[in-house]
Amino acid sequence: MLKIAFCDDETAEIAQLEELLEEYAAARGQEFVHTSYQSSVELMADIEKGKRFDIMLLDILMPGENGMTAAREVREHDTNVKIIFLTASPEFAVESYAVDAVSYTHLRAHETAANL
Repeated sequence: MLKIAFCDDETAEIAQLEELLEEYAAARGQEFVHTSYQSSVELMADIEKGKRFDIMLLDILMPGENGMTAAREVREHDTNVKIIFLTASPEFAVESYAVDAVSYTHLRAHETAANL
């Protein structure tokens, strides 16, 4: 069973990711466990306590610590997790390679994850 983390300060975005994951799991008969965080500080608190995930979907632009900074910290604790950035900002795309991100998806204003 895959363990997935969502980290986004927008509750509507988290709700949409949760819904998409449920639809995906039902369509494929697979089970996933997910944990949602509204800040990278919350995520890092669990990582530092030893919690591990197979996949992380991170927003970049969040109040306080941004997703890129969180990804660097995650890599200090876990080199195996697959990091996927979902963001409306193209400015960190090149930097995402430094944390070995699997994907950097720039969502333009008219797109949503459902369109991808």
